[in-house]
Amino acid sequence: MPEPRARQYHRDRVAETLREEIGAMIEGELSDPRISFAYVTQVVLNPGGKSGLIYVAVDGGPEEEKNTIEGLMAA
Repeated sequence: MPEPRARQYHRDRVAETLREEIGAMIEGELSDPRISFAYVTQVVLNPGGKSGLIYVAVDGGPEEEKNTIEGLMAA
């Protein structure tokens, strides 16, 4: 059964708000030296909206990417 349009619209708005807020936290509030320049590319919420995936892009080489992901996971 297809999901109602209003529910999908609400989930998309919540995902966009989360993307902006998490991006702001990465830019300004996290002080871990392992975190280099990174930004959130996409947030995908599960249909229930209680969990989801956050996709992050990191500028730099593989070593910077590894260190940044470790720093973000620790935060």
